[in-house]
Amino acid sequence: MIHLIAMCIVALQSWLPPSSYLESQRVDIEQREQGVCSDIVSVFHDPVDPEPPIYETPEQDVLQFAWLARLEGGMSPYVDDGRCNDPTWRRAHKKLIDSGVAGCDGGKAYSQWQIHTDGGIYLVPGGGYIAWPYAPKGSTYLHGRDLIADRKVAARAAIHIVRQSLADRGNLTGYTGERGERHPLADTRTNTPKAYAEKWLADRNLKIATLAIIGWPSRYSEVYDLAF
Repeated sequence: MIHLIAMCIVALQSWLPPSSYLESQRVDIEQREQGVCSDIVSVFHDPVDPEPPIYETPEQDVLQFAWLARLEGGMSPYVDDGRCNDPTWRRAHKKLIDSGVAGCDGGKAYSQWQIHTDGGIYLVPGGGYIAWPYAPKGSTYLHGRDLIADRKVAARAAIHIVRQSLADRGNLTGYTGERGERHPLADTRTNTPKAYAEKWLADRNLKIATLAIIGWPSRYSEVYDLAF
């Protein structure tokens, strides 16, 4: 698990370079990147209820959801803590919202993965999801507040939505809402993490650099055993 978290953090930093931060944002964003990566990996490797893999490698699984978080929520604190979903906060920060930094689709999309729960979503174990009110009687639905309260729950919901989209359409248009033969948003959301995963798996030097940057030198043999 450790090498997946390390890889994920470095990937996020390459997609959202630290040089683009304001100095006052640096620690906050880096901590959020670490939290997002840890939560994604934890959900796939939950000792009680692990999510089944989606792609051929665990690296692509993890990077898929790191990239979605980067594109959808942008690692914004307003998205992460749910402020952008609060009508009172939105009215007081109209300029910020109009700039696109914390839009949250009019306040209706939740978490770094910008998930629309509407009346609620039920996560099918090992599968996709069912929107309210169509799940079996007695099912527990997730709502936006649940995704904000626990980022792991949000990551799990994103995994189920992606799995459903891939099963139904063979791509991520079920996530992006695109229709028609061309779907550049869905393609971008798939191709970038796939390419990074392939590069990381093939490039031993990138693995060494990744672990060194994160602060796990070669003397930690158990990390290298996992990475290589």
